[in-house]
Amino acid sequence: MEGATVGPKDFTFTTAADVIRGTDIPSGFAAVLSGHIHRHQVLTTDLRGVPLAAPVLYPGSIERTSMAEVDEDKGFMIVEVACDDAPGPRVEWQFHGLPARPLVRCDLNVESIADDALEAAVRTVIGEAPEDAVLTIRVVGAPSEQAWRVLSAANLRRLSPPSMNVALKLDGTASFARPASGLRRNDGVFELPL
Repeated sequence: MEGATVGPKDFTFTTAADVIRGTDIPSGFAAVLSGHIHRHQVLTTDLRGVPLAAPVLYPGSIERTSMAEVDEDKGFMIVEVACDDAPGPRVEWQFHGLPARPLVRCDLNVESIADDALEAAVRTVIGEAPEDAVLTIRVVGAPSEQAWRVLSAANLRRLSPPSMNVALKLDGTASFARPASGLRRNDGVFELPL
């Protein structure tokens, strides 16, 4: 929907083939309920400040899914619609915040850590993060074959609590022989499926 915002730099949807204009909302609706955008927001005017025919309600996601959402409140909305004697339906909404898992990002320079000390360094990184964290370890430098074994999905799973999500983000400046076994690539981040 035009006016919806996302990301740490508040990207605002304006005009594109897949963006709905405020003037496209027909009259007679109490509210437009929308998903996909992870940030909670309520839109009541279009980009020119003209009131919408109905408010557009984004409850947002109930959990943080990326570092771009680190400062966003997460929760759900309760929406009440009353069709009484008023000229049209009356809508009220309330956002209810939920505790969200902490997002933690840490750099690990594998070229400055001896191979035999890497597992201890990984244990420290994991141990310093909250047990329910979504932890991203940014691997700086080119891992050796022994380092890849320490960074393997099986080993990271063994070292981390079951309540923690762990992802490896590979520094794009180095060349990597191969990703650790069991990791899925997703836009430059190797995720550990748990």
